[in-house]
Amino acid sequence: MYIDDFSKGEDYSKLEECIHIGILGFDLPHADHYYSVIRLMDEKTHVIYSDKLSLRMLYLNQLDRTSKEENEEEVYKWAKLISAKDWKVLREMAEKNEYMKAAVEEMGKINSDQELRYRYLKEEMRLSDETTIRNAFINKGREEGRAEGLQMMLRLIKSMLKDGIGQEELDRLETDEEFKEKMIEKYMK
Repeated sequence: MYIDDFSKGEDYSKLEECIHIGILGFDLPHADHYYSVIRLMDEKTHVIYSDKLSLRMLYLNQLDRTSKEENEEEVYKWAKLISAKDWKVLREMAEKNEYMKAAVEEMGKINSDQELRYRYLKEEMRLSDETTIRNAFINKGREEGRAEGLQMMLRLIKSMLKDGIGQEELDRLETDEEFKEKMIEKYMK
């Protein structure tokens, strides 16, 4: 998606910045302010890797600790909108900004139409359920694969030891894939 509007032969400087927005509603030990812009930096030279990639983090738990200057920032206003607890506050904020108004209207639609809200939540749950089930099967498969692989290696080593193979050849199993395949072919078939 990042390069969808980028054509072959174009100057990379024409790429727009790729921004990840993280909205956190819990405390982090190092988050003593409400908003951070995080960039990739070379640890030795302290040079910013690229101005085309950043993380923007909103720490909602820090909103009550902001200065008057910060309260005037656009990012602060959006953070307050996101963390608003009632519709009155949302509507008041929406009156001051056309983009916030559109966001509040969309939130209103989702919340006012119970069927739409139900479908929205159901879809979110379905996606989470699918991911959870898929990951459970993947992890189970990995565990079974590891156990099976371990059993196979133990049988291989036992067979090789019975055949008088020495420590040097056993060590090669760990580092020499071609040798390992030959031993598996010889002893496991």
